[in-house]
Amino acid sequence: SPLLSLLEIVHPLPYKRLYEAIVLKVLDEAYVDQMHEQVHKATISRKDIPSSWVVEDHLAEADADDRNDELTGAIKIVSSIASADGVVLLSPTLAVHGFGVKIRPNRSICTVYDGTGFLSRGTRAKEIDITNFGMRHTSMLRYCRKDKYAVGIVVSQDGQVRVICTKRGSLLLWRNVKLLDFRDDLGNYAREERQSRSYRKKHR
Repeated sequence: SPLLSLLEIVHPLPYKRLYEAIVLKVLDEAYVDQMHEQVHKATISRKDIPSSWVVEDHLAEADADDRNDELTGAIKIVSSIASADGVVLLSPTLAVHGFGVKIRPNRSICTVYDGTGFLSRGTRAKEIDITNFGMRHTSMLRYCRKDKYAVGIVVSQDGQVRVICTKRGSLLLWRNVKLLDFRDDLGNYAREERQSRSYRKKHR
């Protein structure tokens, strides 16, 4: 691919466990729900519950717990290699190709416009002085200029988030992007995980 020619993979690492663990976790959770529903309906209707159902229900819960641990481990591995200098290169299915990836310089960045202003004013929008940004931003700007379909997200050490993309042949940059409800979503996810584990322990 011409776009891959822009990337130098310093440390190749074929790793597909993250994607596989996500897919299998969804399937395992769905099977647990199915078994719970089957046992629950039999209980409500006061029917005899076959011992094979109980055994299968317990096995499904154990598999789901193991899969959750597998996914957590895969996330930790990808997070750990992300701490190295460079980019972690993943496929659209979250398969890792390598880390420490560098974006090779290709051509000059040209003019960068304020994203919000460009949507209403086009090339009359405010131009952004990219000399105020570091190598992380300039590398992403170069890549997004080459790949017209790319959306670059740059997170600075101070926590600021910036988004870069190409629109009608012009490079756009949005500064101080806010991640709405990020903490609420994390809290809800953690709460649901605790409730799920608690439910499984009570019904074992």
